[in-house]
Amino acid sequence: MTSAQKLEEIYCNPIPLEWEAFSTELSDSISILGKSAGFAIEFHSSATEKSVWLDKDTVYNVAENLISNAMRYADKLIRVDLTSGRLE
Repeated sequence: MTSAQKLEEIYCNPIPLEWEAFSTELSDSISILGKSAGFAIEFHSSATEKSVWLDKDTVYNVAENLISNAMRYADKLIRVDLTSGRLE
């Protein structure tokens, strides 16, 4: 999940993914990050669609960065709310 890049260097390649499987995989991944640093991560996920188009690597990089930043300021618990909806 780790790679530092400038925003201009990020190439986004969205693909269709099943929301439930993706959110479970992301939850497991960030839970491992939290556990290794002594943090509990409370993860909630909701979506209006069963599948979404996204670039999994980009989402993982952003999630890792957000969790790492949260660890600097949290005591022992980090709450994550992942939501997807249709853009109109």
